[in-house]
Amino acid sequence: MTLILNDESMRGQFDNMPDFLRYLHDELLKVLRDMEQDNDLIYKSEMMFGRMVTGEDNLYSLMTKSGHPEITLLKRYLVQLFSEPYWETDSVYDESTEYYCDEILQTGRNCYTEAIDRQADIWVFKNPDEIFHDQVVGRNSNKEWIIYQTGDYRSFLRVLVRRDQTRLPVVLERHPFVNDFAIRLSDEAQSSLTNISMTDKDIDKLITNIDTMIDDRLNGRKSHYWAPFIPEADEYRLSISDGRELRIYYIWGKTITFLMGYIKKTQETPQSVRKQVGKIAKKYGKD
Repeated sequence: MTLILNDESMRGQFDNMPDFLRYLHDELLKVLRDMEQDNDLIYKSEMMFGRMVTGEDNLYSLMTKSGHPEITLLKRYLVQLFSEPYWETDSVYDESTEYYCDEILQTGRNCYTEAIDRQADIWVFKNPDEIFHDQVVGRNSNKEWIIYQTGDYRSFLRVLVRRDQTRLPVVLERHPFVNDFAIRLSDEAQSSLTNISMTDKDIDKLITNIDTMIDDRLNGRKSHYWAPFIPEADEYRLSISDGRELRIYYIWGKTITFLMGYIKKTQETPQSVRKQVGKIAKKYGKD
């Protein structure tokens, strides 16, 4: 995956320095950590340090302030986050062609023209006063590319798995869920879930409704999203595209352990599946 920071979206929308640092710590630095771990690329702009963070400070002046322990603590990460590689350094912009985003002609090179050429996605510093679009259709004379836009850690993880469904297990284990619940996956769950074809909507539904399932269980509510399955495991239920019924069998505990994914094709779940889930459950046990 390649991500480009949209420097032009930094327009002084943060009320103060602590708000900006909190946003970096809670959202963007987590993205940096994940992308480094996965050997993915984040491109920035050479203009980034001149962009306004608050109404008074640009990024450069903020980073050179003294006497602020929050900045000192994060400075190493800030330098790493906003330093090379810059997309201007080895821009692949083609002056002989026209670039469009959602059919709007782009005048000159910018992060969106680069995203089209590099087949990248965009990080937007969200502004509450502006409408945010989670995707943009970009094109030039040679290609069309759907650019996913993200501005927070959770939506970044969803973009990651939209680009590569084999990353679904990693995304599930990294994703922050309600009440600090976490997910771990058995080897069988990793294999089965990556082999079930899912649309973007399916993936969004799968991730979003884990929160719903957790909340329902904690509050003792009956739910469409879960049911007992066998003594050792329960099932997470989802209706997905093409009329399919996805079941993910799991062990409920401090950490939810996904045991196996399965597309249910009959009213009754086959005994062979029940036995297989039971066998996996015994291997992983409860926390």
